[in-house]
Amino acid sequence: MTAENDMRNIVILGAGTGGAIVANMLSQKLNQKDWKITVIDRAAEHHYQPGYLFIPFKLYGYEGREHIARDITEPLPRSATFVKADIIKIDHENKQVETSQGMHDYDWLVCTLGCHVAPDEVEGLADTMGKNGVHTFYQLDAALAMQPALEAMDSGKLVIDIADMPIKCPVAPIEFAFLADYYFSQKGVRDNISITLVTPYSGAFTKPNANRVLTRIAREKHIDIVPNFSLERVDAENRTIHSFEGTQLEYDLLCIIPPNLGPDAIENSGLGDGTGYALTDPKTLKHRKADFIYLMGDNTNVSTSKAGSVAHFEAETVVENLLREINGEKPIPSFDGHAN
Repeated sequence: MTAENDMRNIVILGAGTGGAIVANMLSQKLNQKDWKITVIDRAAEHHYQPGYLFIPFKLYGYEGREHIARDITEPLPRSATFVKADIIKIDHENKQVETSQGMHDYDWLVCTLGCHVAPDEVEGLADTMGKNGVHTFYQLDAALAMQPALEAMDSGKLVIDIADMPIKCPVAPIEFAFLADYYFSQKGVRDNISITLVTPYSGAFTKPNANRVLTRIAREKHIDIVPNFSLERVDAENRTIHSFEGTQLEYDLLCIIPPNLGPDAIENSGLGDGTGYALTDPKTLKHRKADFIYLMGDNTNVSTSKAGSVAHFEAETVVENLLREINGEKPIPSFDGHAN
């Protein structure tokens, strides 16, 4: 049997959807006598993030934390080693990852650290999140905190504002608007509530065909769309949002989708594009400048949706190309940007 010190090590940064998928795939493909799989994440819980959308409304069985969260290690293969630690920096020249629990050497690195909301990027937003009628569903605790605000609303203006792009799951804001229409209709107060989706784009969605269909559905549901609105600031005292173009909108309840940024660890390691997203070859999913590093999920700068379905398809390319390189072959440009 190979001694543990002689084993080669694949380190996976992040134990979310992408990290769990690729860890399971690699555990089935690699000889466990020769390879060690190490997964590093600072979180204690693995979240089913699509459920965040339903939590504010308590719909479809998603009412509390127990319906979304489970132990971070539960989706990982038993053969993987999990390390709970903050990831500080990737030293790609020496093939090491610096964490709050020490250094970890790697032969190959798969970086799937996701992205995070950044309310500090918008004037007036960070200080008012979770109060003064300003909420979001893009984090579990925030989605739970929105429940009493929606329950108490029986009239007024609900505004759903996409502050900036890219965001996780680009269709989620319009889905939230449709769910709000259903929720308030079930409560019998829909006629007393206006629902408005505010977006920096030219319509309800980014893709032309989907935009046309979703805009028509929104119109049928009496949901207003305010396009080309680039959020500058939130004035919580006066319950208004303001655009760089000079437009002002009032709200009683604001569902904000804050700007999303990539991980600090990527940017601090010189591997990012200036916003924390890793410089990624869109076809092979290798890092553009650092060897022995593959990227997948929300922390890439690949021009496709930041969604769990994308991570599933990216994992196929990452695993195939990793195995090819391990066997001395060149990676192939097989990822075509599909999300479904």
